[in-house]
Amino acid sequence: MSRDEIDRALTRLKSERERITQGLLELEDHQGYQLLKGTRLTGETERSWVGISGRMATLWKLFDAHGKVLGEAEELRERHSKPGQAQLAELTRLLTGTSVELVSEEIPLEERTLLGPTGEWLTLDAVIQRMTPLYEETAGLVASVNEVWSALLTRLGEVEETARAVTALHGALGAREPEFDRVSGLLATVSETVRSDPMSLTSGGKADTARIDAIGAELTALHGRLEDALRIRDEHDARARGIEATIGLVETAEHEAAAARDRVLAKIDSPALPDIPVTSVALRDRLAALEGLRGEGRWIELATRAAEVERAAATALDQ
Repeated sequence: MSRDEIDRALTRLKSERERITQGLLELEDHQGYQLLKGTRLTGETERSWVGISGRMATLWKLFDAHGKVLGEAEELRERHSKPGQAQLAELTRLLTGTSVELVSEEIPLEERTLLGPTGEWLTLDAVIQRMTPLYEETAGLVASVNEVWSALLTRLGEVEETARAVTALHGALGAREPEFDRVSGLLATVSETVRSDPMSLTSGGKADTARIDAIGAELTALHGRLEDALRIRDEHDARARGIEATIGLVETAEHEAAAARDRVLAKIDSPALPDIPVTSVALRDRLAALEGLRGEGRWIELATRAAEVERAAATALDQ
């Protein structure tokens, strides 16, 4: 190679190296890579990380081997502003010849022999050609894990927010649904899986949120029941007063009916008139029984029983 050709090759190779440096650093700084690196992993995700980190280590070793030879060429060129034939030949060998030696661990398994790796020499361009598909594969794996992880964490965060809302409702009610402990256990289990082994929750390479969704559905239903219970609690006193008022009207109507019956009996002197049914006492007993449910915080059952007493009082008043 002539001096000009060598200078052009050095310029190209240095430019490529700068871009490769940026690409490798950006890959290591990727959110998915950082999550994998900084998390205690298990299962399928741990196996994925072993593969990714191994590929990344190989990329850096190839990069270092490339940089070592390129550095030698740069240093030789800087020492000789007007290189002679010997320097041009050495620069040509460094820049275009098989000048990059790969140590044993950098040689792919399929290219080794029974006696072990036999060593390999590559040109600078061949090193880049080997790094390119390895980088693309590694970046693809990191992106895939990150996509799955992000989707799972997003859905998990929504469900955990619902769980916190349920906890707040329990505090407001001063009572706790036993079912919540079971669902909370399921949520804790899937949360641990999402954070340590997200790749075990995939289907067709995509995040599978079915387990999280099922837990979310249970929590949403529980949240709805607790909201109803809270509303029932807040409305119960007014509702009870309304039922009491209706029972009072029933009682008044019963007294009036009994008085009318007595007047009729006095006039006709006949015992054949039927007795007036007295329901107000039973209704008051049923209304009083609701206080037991209230004291136990059984608000959903209280609402059901209150509605029954309410209907019974209205029917008795109509009769």
